[in-house]
Amino acid sequence: MSTINLVSNIQEDDISTLRTSRLINSILNAICSFPAAFGNGIILIVIWRTPSLHSPSNTLLFGLALTDFLVGLVTQPLKVTSSVVYLESDEEGPITLALAFDVLSVVSSGSSFMIATAISVDRRARVQQEEIESVDLAGMERRFARPP
Repeated sequence: MSTINLVSNIQEDDISTLRTSRLINSILNAICSFPAAFGNGIILIVIWRTPSLHSPSNTLLFGLALTDFLVGLVTQPLKVTSSVVYLESDEEGPITLALAFDVLSVVSSGSSFMIATAISVDRRARVQQEEIESVDLAGMERRFARPP
C-alpha cells in the first residue's frame, strides 16, 4: 500500500509542477505576444513603404519579420488559449485548438529557420564578394601603377 501512496504523491507533485510551468509559460507568451506582433509589424510597414529598402536582402528580412509577426499575432495567443483551457478544466481542450497551434508553430518555426539560413548565406556571399573585389582592385593598382 505504501508504494501506491508514494506513486500517487509523485504524480500529484508532477502535475502541480506541470500546471505551474504552464501558467508561467502562458504569462510569458501573453506578455511577449503584443511586442512581437507590434515590432515586427512596424518593420513590415517600413520595408513595404520605403522603395529604397526593396532589395533581395531586405526581402529576406521582410519574410523573417512576417513569420515572427504571425507568431506574435496568432501562434502565441493560441498557446495561451490552449494553456488557459488546460489550467481551467484539467483537460487539453478542443483538439482543433491543439492541432492549429501545432501546425502553425511547426510552419512558422520552419519558415523562420529557413529564412534565417538564407539570410546567413546571403551575408556570407556578400562578404566573400567584397573580399574578391578588394583583391582584384589591389592587383589592378599594382599592375597599372607608375614606376617611381
